Amino acid sequence: MSTYPAVIWRQNKDGKTYSVDFISRNYFCSNPDNIGTGRNDYVAFTSTAMSENGKWLARTIAKYADDGWGAIYGLERYNLETDELEEYWYGESVGECHSACIANDDTMTGWSGRFNEEESAIWKAGSAEPQSLSIAFPEVQQFTEFDAIRGHKPCAISADGRYIVGYGYYSRTNAETEATTEGYESYIFDTTAKGATTAISAAPNISKKTVEKVAAARYDLIGKMMDSRIKGINILKPLTGKAIKIMEKIRKLFHNL
Repeated sequence: MSTYPAVIWRQNKDGKTYSVDFISRNYFCSNPDNIGTGRNDYVAFTSTAMSENGKWLARTIAKYADDGWGAIYGLERYNLETDELEEYWYGESVGECHSACIANDDTMTGWSGRFNEEESAIWKAGSAEPQSLSIAFPEVQQFTEFDAIRGHKPCAISADGRYIVGYGYYSRTNAETEATTEGYESYIFDTTAKGATTAISAAPNISKKTVEKVAAARYDLIGKMMDSRIKGINILKPLTGKAIKIMEKIRKLFHNL
């Protein structure tokens, strides 16, 4: 299996060039006989995301089990300014895990569990260990449902840690018809919403007039594609595919020199 070695391109003092920092060299273990003999205990040291401020790395880690064959998985937050790391190991009862994204305050999202049997994870800043979203936000009914069924993946978190984007698997039975519907449901969740009862944030309504004016391409009267609007008649081909004509009135500003 690939070890996915972690490297960082760091800017040099000249502010123009970069050098590769092979940060996983101090952690990777190439021989299971060396388990417990030093820092080099990792069989996987995989970077998955960097915070927007460039300070934190989200990382998926693994080390050999005591038998020298199996692996124990965990999540890690790596501080690029101090080269310090904070790790959490799930233990042999969890077959796999994945770090997905990390905010500027080092809040991390991800999941644990095997393929299509994932339970969500959020590792809040200052917390000693991650927890499922259903525990962190018990008022959100969908999170409880997604984590119970498995197949729940919070894929991204905004830089300020406020919004979480993800998806989960649901199975719901209509009490009247007894018909069952199943599938995946995506969400945008606002962590600051007090007393939230749903993880699903509806998309804002956009008028048909606005949609029709979103141009995928712009042409002049003779059919030449234009990079920007021009004075006079512009022909727009929106994403909807129906071409429309608009009149652009562009004022020129004159300055006395």
